[in-house]
Amino acid sequence: MGLISRTATKVAIQLLDLYESGQYHILDLFHMYMGFLTKFGGHTQKHDMRRCTSWQMEDMEMAIWNDKIDYTKIPLETVFNKNRRSAKTKDATRLGVFFGLLDKEVKWRSAYGAQQTMAKFWYLLNPFVFKINNLENNVYLYGHTNYPINLGILSAANVTGVECDVAMFDEGAWVFKHLKLYEAYRNARPMVAPSNFKHIIHFSTPARYSAFQEAWLEVESYAEEIGTTLTVLRTWKDCPWITPEFLEYEEKMNTDTPWYIDQNYKGIWVVYGGAVFNNFYDVNDKLHVPKEIREGWDKIISDKGGVDWNGEITKHYLLLGKVTPKYVF
Repeated sequence: MGLISRTATKVAIQLLDLYESGQYHILDLFHMYMGFLTKFGGHTQKHDMRRCTSWQMEDMEMAIWNDKIDYTKIPLETVFNKNRRSAKTKDATRLGVFFGLLDKEVKWRSAYGAQQTMAKFWYLLNPFVFKINNLENNVYLYGHTNYPINLGILSAANVTGVECDVAMFDEGAWVFKHLKLYEAYRNARPMVAPSNFKHIIHFSTPARYSAFQEAWLEVESYAEEIGTTLTVLRTWKDCPWITPEFLEYEEKMNTDTPWYIDQNYKGIWVVYGGAVFNNFYDVNDKLHVPKEIREGWDKIISDKGGVDWNGEITKHYLLLGKVTPKYVF
């Protein structure tokens, strides 16, 4: 065992002892943990566990603690809409290890196995990680923790009969509502029910008709109800490592698919493949539909119509609506 590994072991044991003493706020312990990472985190030419912006710290703190939520009774559920290459996976692994060091059981669930490749890479750059067992898909930590971090693909087998303290959902935008993955995503929520440290964390680029969008709308609505913030949007403008020149080049390379830029770099909720309108909402969506429209919905008279011609399976649709300078109904 090298010097950094020995030091990481001592710090891991100390963090758990301080946490169990009940004399330190959990965010103070997180700051101690992050201080160690910024000094001794692994790094390569492109990837650096030591680097962390102020907004990354704020986002991770939001996932750990909220004074409006008693996570011994209900989950502290947070949703992160972040663009490509915005350190989603990096920060999620930081959180996973921190929770693990506090002897919390962490389950990381993703739509597809390839999505876990980068997660394992970042875990290996964390000095508190002892080893990764690829057969078990477990990440083992230094210190006295009883639980390895478990990585798994969303499936009935990986969510049914499984318990944890922290449930982490990676790239839920690929979990569309018509897929079996969606059922597994929803059925994974009870994993935290028996815990006295209930945390649920969603992180993804955005997409409509997905489990991730559903989580965003539900959590955003609940946060508004209790007067707090539980959702975060981060675009390319938050990431100094993504240059305006790169985005301009990407726009030139995707002139026929403008939705690609909106989704991957601007955090806009789009339909995969694009759509004429990306900002459409259900009339009962209180967050986005004005009260006067919701209450006056029955008085809106359709004055335009057309047929959406489809194949034998989908059939045809008769569409009726009304167009105003501000809205399409």
